[in-house]
Amino acid sequence: MEELIHALDDCRSEHRACVVATIVDVDGSAYRREGARCLIHTDGEVTGILSGGCIEEDLREHAQEVLRTLEPRKLLYDFRIGEDEVWGIGLGCNGAITVWLEPFDPVRAPDAADRICLLYTS
Repeated sequence: MEELIHALDDCRSEHRACVVATIVDVDGSAYRREGARCLIHTDGEVTGILSGGCIEEDLREHAQEVLRTLEPRKLLYDFRIGEDEVWGIGLGCNGAITVWLEPFDPVRAPDAADRICLLYTS
């Protein structure tokens, strides 16, 4: 968590945008539990991890849209195996996670960025 706090502080002080991704719900088994966070930077770099690497690429795609619109987004990743489930094949967990993506932009939305810093660094 300390790594994320430092990275978030760096983004704020350097006026760089990123997305804060937080697991808000877990149903069944998953690599990480509720409250786990990562930062997704504009260049695609990820600080922290939410899974064993199986959703981070998809999170990068959604993060770009969140940064473009400054609108948060909730995503469900269902890894439970079923006949129609693409995500459930060959992964190391057998549950579902809900991830909240929140924009952090100290230039275009400084008040929201300050609120996020206060929330996650206190």
